[in-house]
Amino acid sequence: MNVQKTLLWSLLLLVGMTVACTSPAENKIPPTDWIQDQPNQLFLGYYFGMDKQDFFTHSWELNKEQEIQNGAGAEILREETSLKAPANAAFYPTFNENDQINSMPMTYTYKGWAPWNQHLSSDSLAYDIQQMLSDSLQISFETIVDGEGLKAYRYDERLPMIGIQPIDQYRVRVIYALDYETLERSIPAP
Repeated sequence: MNVQKTLLWSLLLLVGMTVACTSPAENKIPPTDWIQDQPNQLFLGYYFGMDKQDFFTHSWELNKEQEIQNGAGAEILREETSLKAPANAAFYPTFNENDQINSMPMTYTYKGWAPWNQHLSSDSLAYDIQQMLSDSLQISFETIVDGEGLKAYRYDERLPMIGIQPIDQYRVRVIYALDYETLERSIPAP
């Protein structure tokens, strides 16, 4: 069974590396496609509990349709056009012991970020992601300010739980989680 998984993963990576995406993926399915009464839904057809094999198959199909692209390592890239400036979202889920998606960490960056573009810094990006998700999901995030004055945002009132936190000057981590422990490891409560 492990040999089959290894071969499939190797084949998926090999084929994925040979597919050339000449233009950025168009964001045809915005995050507003969340279904209120189905908390397992994520985005682009991914969902909590999705089997690893189904994840790879679905990712391969989305790659062929140019909805996503291969990123660094095993990460997957999608373009986010619902923010004030174009951004990239890199993601790769974590799987539980049953090889099913149990969280979806993402890293967002504004494409035009540079040290002199402060309006595209990570604190602005985190706020913009929080606003986008608040509006599209009709939820309210709790704002958390750490000892250095940096703001993070978290939502844990219903599933899925969401955390948003700047990583450095230009990157923001977003985590979609099904359990409080996963969210707490990423974005600690105040």
